[in-house]
Amino acid sequence: MFIPYVPHSTSLVAGKLKSIAPVSIQPVKDKDLVRLFKCLLSRYHYLGFGGIVGENLKYLVFDREQRPLAHLLFGLSSLEDSSPG
Repeated sequence: MFIPYVPHSTSLVAGKLKSIAPVSIQPVKDKDLVRLFKCLLSRYHYLGFGGIVGENLKYLVFDREQRPLAHLLFGLSSLEDSSPG
């Protein structure tokens, strides 16, 4: 599956958290964030990106300069309550 490259900062982030704060966690809902999410996952995850199956929640984490710091993907099984009873 071809995932187009989305320009994003790849500059080194180093130092204390307060140097990049505030950090924002944004749900991935609009088209531009979906494209960026897929690009990041395909480029930086060790398994790449082969598609997303089923219900899921996606988030991107940005620093104060809007540099992407992390991408989070939670599948339905991780969202279900597995407690007994």
